[in-house]
Amino acid sequence: MVLALAKELQPSQGVTEEQALALALNPPAKPDSETPFPDVFGIMLQAFYTYLAQYPAVESGEDWFEGTVLDASVVMPSKDLTLTAILQPAG
Repeated sequence: MVLALAKELQPSQGVTEEQALALALNPPAKPDSETPFPDVFGIMLQAFYTYLAQYPAVESGEDWFEGTVLDASVVMPSKDLTLTAILQPAG
């Protein structure tokens, strides 16, 4: 879900892949917010769930789980993206 949120944030917030993943992994605190998800991410929670429902499902392929799972290949980050780049403070 974090990867999907980051993919959605890129066009909706106009941020880079690194910035979107940083925001998804370490969102700013909004303690007094009555609607924290849209206040932090700029999208309604129901819209995000609708976005998630559009991902293709594939057979699990795991022997411990029978059924379908979301195909994560469409949300995988770039191969050259590093955790250090995502977690370093913006400067």
